[in-house]
Parts: sequence; structure tokens; C-alpha cells
Amino acid sequence: MKTLQDYINQRRTLFSWTLFAFLIVVIPIILICTISGYSASSEQLQTSMKLLEQNSEEGVRMAVNSAEENLRIYDTSLDRRMESAFVPFLAAYSRSGGDPASMDLDAIRREIGDSMDLHIINSEGIIEYSTVMGETGYDFRPLTKFYSDITNIREGSSFSADHIVRDENTGEVRKFAYMPTPDHKYLLELGLAPEMLGKYDSRVHFKELIPELRSLNPFLEHIRFYDTMASPIGIDNKTVEPSRKEFLKEVIIRERSDREIIDPTSGTMTKYLFIDLADRDYASDRSIIAEMVYSQALIDQKLRDTLTVHLVIALAAILMSIVMSYLATGYINRPIRKIISDVDTIARGDLEHEVSQGRIEELRDLGGSINTMVATLRKKNQTINDQNERLEERVAKRTEELTEANGQANLYLDIMTHDINNTNAVSLAAMDLLSEELDGKARDLADLAENSVHKSVRIIDNVSTIRQILKRKDKLRSVDLDAVIRTEIAHFPGTEITYTPGDFTVYADDLLSEVFSNLIDNSRKFMGPGGIITISAEGRDDNVMILVSDTGPGVPDSDKEEIFGRFTKGETPKSGRGLGLYIVRSLVEKYGGTIRADDRVAGQPEEGLAIRFILKRA
Repeated sequence: MKTLQDYINQRRTLFSWTLFAFLIVVIPIILICTISGYSASSEQLQTSMKLLEQNSEEGVRMAVNSAEENLRIYDTSLDRRMESAFVPFLAAYSRSGGDPASMDLDAIRREIGDSMDLHIINSEGIIEYSTVMGETGYDFRPLTKFYSDITNIREGSSFSADHIVRDENTGEVRKFAYMPTPDHKYLLELGLAPEMLGKYDSRVHFKELIPELRSLNPFLEHIRFYDTMASPIGIDNKTVEPSRKEFLKEVIIRERSDREIIDPTSGTMTKYLFIDLADRDYASDRSIIAEMVYSQALIDQKLRDTLTVHLVIALAAILMSIVMSYLATGYINRPIRKIISDVDTIARGDLEHEVSQGRIEELRDLGGSINTMVATLRKKNQTINDQNERLEERVAKRTEELTEANGQANLYLDIMTHDINNTNAVSLAAMDLLSEELDGKARDLADLAENSVHKSVRIIDNVSTIRQILKRKDKLRSVDLDAVIRTEIAHFPGTEITYTPGDFTVYADDLLSEVFSNLIDNSRKFMGPGGIITISAEGRDDNVMILVSDTGPGVPDSDKEEIFGRFTKGETPKSGRGLGLYIVRSLVEKYGGTIRADDRVAGQPEEGLAIRFILKRA
């Protein structure tokens, strides 16, 4: 009979399930909308950041190209002036008979104008003579591409002017022009003085781009510019970390391609833009590397803020849904609770109680149906009670009869086992004495009779073992496998048994010894004199694989599944025999293991039988 607490719990359960059914529909919809909204906001934010990134990079490229174009216009205007300056330079070389050592470079410089420096480069790429102190002996060969370019100019026959460039060592802005000597032994070089060009290198104004770009792109932390020598442009600090300089030279400049590097530790993404400004008509490469560092911190913060807003909205919607569903289910559940209360009263045994019918049509029909059902139950209740009383009397009487019959059967089995064993013991003693007195054929017959009595004893032992298997409900425990095997081997002193010991404990009981006793006895009977039995155990994860094999006649493949059956051995059923392997299988399965018959030599059944079975390791 249900208690008041059961009634309250039942009503609470109905209410809870009604509320749960409503929320299980509403909450996933809210969560899906929240996730969709957050995903859309996140995607839009990511798109905006990518667009700003592309615009910033495009702005840098446009600014660099614009500055380069302005510089190129001015740069080109200087070429004719420098080409004219080579006229007195070449004339002096001709007067020297091709011997630069006899040339007065300072006098030539004054003739041309002090705004230019003079250099003479030999065929090995080394400045052999110069008007600039410290330049003599400078070797261009380590600059592989530049050395190749000036060699081509020396071997040619025309004037060639280079870009306005910034010297890597001094940081000064220079412009150089070249003219090969008629005999192609030397390359004449003119260089405009730095004070003539400093104000014209528009690259010094790159740093003016940084505040403007950062104001347009809040994700951009800073911008740096480098030339093809990995030297910074447009900033006062000329020092570059060795690792960064090596990276710029070996990766960006050598590959002449853009590169993107993400640093999770600092939360930044660095974009290296290679702005290719190389011109095959000039020896120097004025290409620019723009290093743009973007911070993920701001977008991560905005994503977190967006997620927080969506979660707050979702939580508010869920709370509102819970409140609304609570009120709605409370209103709906009132008539249902009344019906439940009436049904509980009926369930407690008051079949005279009627279920109230509410104003809702469906609930009114339900109440009427329940009342009809209860009326029917009242009519059949008495009939069922009468039948139950008669059935209980019959079951009690039948149980008493079965208990008495089972006790008598066990008594008869115990008496038969005890008396037959006693009779067999007397017979064995008499047969043993008789065998000593007889010889020849009479002794053979006596031995045959003695063997039959031994088989009778074994059958009775097997039947007793089967009774124990069926009757005993002992819990499995840890059993020393090695000790059990050694004990059973000792029971067969006349049989050659090879055993490979293993230190294993398995889940079994006191009947485990019967497994090995029956297997050894079965092999001993069928393999005859001179046979060998082999026993081994091998650990495999949580199990122990045990093998018992013999050198007997073996078992055909068609009989391997049948030999574990009751009262069967091979192909011929024999009444009262063949229980040994049945007992073995029953015990192994009782211990939670499996067993099968194999050939001792694979594919050769006649070479002997191998019984393999698995026990669980303790």
C-alpha cells in the first residue's frame, strides 16, 4: 500500500516530467539560436578583421609603390648628369694608357665636380682605386648577384646607372653609375655624395604611414620596413636582432615571397610582405619587406564579450521558459493531480471510491473509464481471491511432495554409492588375491574383471563429482594452479608426464583437481604404454592458457566437438562411460573459461590429442 510520501513523490514526478518535456523542446531551440547567433557574430568579426588586414596590406603596398615611383622619377633625372661625368673619367683612362695607377682621381673629381666620388673596380670585383678613404680593397664577390651584374656591365660597352640606395654599413643614401673601360679590364664607378641625395630618399617617410594605418586598423600593433639587406628603413633604431635578420635574409628575401607567422605565446600574428621592386636594368635590388604585427588580444576580447552577451541572453531565456513552463504545467496538472489522488485511494484497496471527473473533456472521459474499470475489478476481485487460495494450497502440497522425493532420491544415491563402493572394494581385494593364485588365460580373465571393477569405481566417482558440480554453489577463489597440477601428476606414478611449471593463480574451487585428474586419466587410457603426456601453462593478459596433450591415437576432426558430451567417447556411444571430459568441460565453464580439442601436431590428428582451455587469472 502506498504511503502519503509515495503519493507526494508521484505527483512531483508527474509535474517534473511535464516540465521536463516542455523544457527539452524549448532549451535546445534557445541553445541553437544562441550558438547560431554567436557563430554569425564571430564569423562577421573574423571577416571584418580579415578585411581590415587586407586593406592595411594593400595600403602599405600602394604607399611603397607610390614612394618608389616618386623616387624613380628623380632617380632617372640624375642618370644623364652622371653619364656626362664619365666623359672626362674615360678620357683620363685613355691618356693613362689603361694604367689606373697613373691617373689623378682627385683632379678628375675636381674637374667633374666635388659632388661625385670616383672608384675603379678590377676584373676580380675589388675596388682597386678610390677617392674615398677606406673604400680601396672592398670586395664585391661575396655579394653574388651584385658581382654578377657589375661583371656583365664591365664586359659590356654601355653606361649603366643604379638606383638610389642606402648603404648598409653607413646608412647614407647613395647613387652609383658604371661605365666599362674600352679594354674591359676595369669598371669605372661614380657615386653621388650623400648630402646630395638624403632629402630625396622618400623611404624615410615610411614611418609616417604607421600612425595612419594603426588608426584605421585597431588590430595592427606596429609596422616595420626592411630593405634587401635586412636593414630597417625609416626608423631611428638601426639595430636588428640577429635571429630576425637571419630569418629575413634566409626566408623572406631568398624566397621573395610573403610569410605569415603565428605566435600563440604572445597572441600575435606577424605578416611579412615582400614588395618586389627589383629592376633588371639596375644592379641593386630596392625591394621592401614590410613587417606587420597584428594582435589577437582585441578580437579575442570582443569574441569573449560577444559570447558573454549571448550566454546571458540564453540564460535569461531559459529562466523565463522555466518560470513560464512551471506556471503552465501547474495549471494543467491540477485536475491530473486530483485523478492521481483518487487512483491512489483505489490502489490502496478502496475499490468503492470513485474518480472525480474534471471540466476538461479528455480528463472526464479518463475518469469515467477508470470508474468502469474499477467496477469490473470489484466483480473479479472475489473470484481471483478464491482462485489464489486454492492455488496456494496446491503449490504448498506439491512443493512438500517434491522436497520429500528429492530427499529420497539423494538418500538412495548416497546409499547406492556407499554400498557399491564397498562392494567394489571387496571385489578388488578378492581379484587381487585371485590374480596372484592364477596364471595364463585364467589370470588374464581375472585382470579383465579387476579392470572392469576399477572402471565401475571411476564411474561412481564421476557421478559423485557431477552431483557436487550441480549441488555446490561455492564462490570462486584464488587457487594455486601449479600446486594442483603437481598433486595430480603424483597420483599417476607409472605415467610419463612432462610438466612446464608456471607461477599462476586462477579463479576456481576445490574441484579444479578433477579437471587435471580426468584429462591425465583420459590420455593415459588411450595412448597406451610408452606414451607421453605434456602439460604447460601460459599467461595471456588476464587469462591463463593451459595445454594438456598426449601421444595417443588422437581424435578425428569430425569428433572433436563431440568428445565433451555426456556418455560419449569418439564415435561410439557407451552407456555408463565417457563422463570424464564432460566433467572437465562443466568445471571449466563453471570457472568462466572455455575449452576446445586440437591436434597435438597441427593437421595430423593421428599424432595425438591436445586439450586447450582458458582459466581466469586471479
